[in-house]
Amino acid sequence: MRYSGAFRQRGRRDRPEHRSRPGFAAYSACDLTGEDPMDRYDFTSLGAGLYTEREAAHLTGVRAQRIRRWVKGYEFTTPRGERHSSPPVLERGVGRPESRGLGFAALMNVRVVRAFRDAGVSWPVLREAARIARERFGVDHPFSDRRFKTDGQKVFLALKSGRKDQVLLDIVQDQFVFPRIIEPFLLTLDYEGNEPRRWFPLGRKRHVLLDPDRSFGQPITREGSVATYIIAAAVRAENSAERVARWYGI
Repeated sequence: MRYSGAFRQRGRRDRPEHRSRPGFAAYSACDLTGEDPMDRYDFTSLGAGLYTEREAAHLTGVRAQRIRRWVKGYEFTTPRGERHSSPPVLERGVGRPESRGLGFAALMNVRVVRAFRDAGVSWPVLREAARIARERFGVDHPFSDRRFKTDGQKVFLALKSGRKDQVLLDIVQDQFVFPRIIEPFLLTLDYEGNEPRRWFPLGRKRHVLLDPDRSFGQPITREGSVATYIIAAAVRAENSAERVARWYGI
């Protein structure tokens, strides 16, 4: 189970001789990757959430390498041997420019970008849509903004002129295509104003949520804010999901 190693690691640090060590609290919060947590947790980004690329991949189902390319851009060689660069399509959304983490809004944007890519939307169209949406909404992460649900089709409409992209035409001309792509990803979000603030990754009827104001946005239970890796490790140790569920009231 993915979280068992982190659970054992935390247990070692819970010994009295480790409690005064720098980073103890951050390790205890959620150490999944073996990275130095004091580097990983950007305390200037409190309330914004913070996820490593590996964690973002686990939560969204998008490979970490793809996420890295989406937020950093990449270089490639054409069949003719020419070198080209592809600019980023997403912002990381964390306080420090050198940070390798992603903020909560960026994590939500990864989900939406994946939906558009799975639907066949090309990278040139997505990059231009992101640029137009940023200017229209005045935010760094427009795809997860509440206004994108209602005004996103207009963003793609602004791209229609001179393009022969069939998927783009479908999004613009068919009133059902855009909602079919975007709504499944936005229905599991709670908003404050136009910003996404809570995500229920298993659906609203389940107990798990991500809230950037709680536990750095790591997966926790809705009631009690218990980290899911603790519950997963307890189930593994006890070999009884029912018993652990009674313990935590879930």
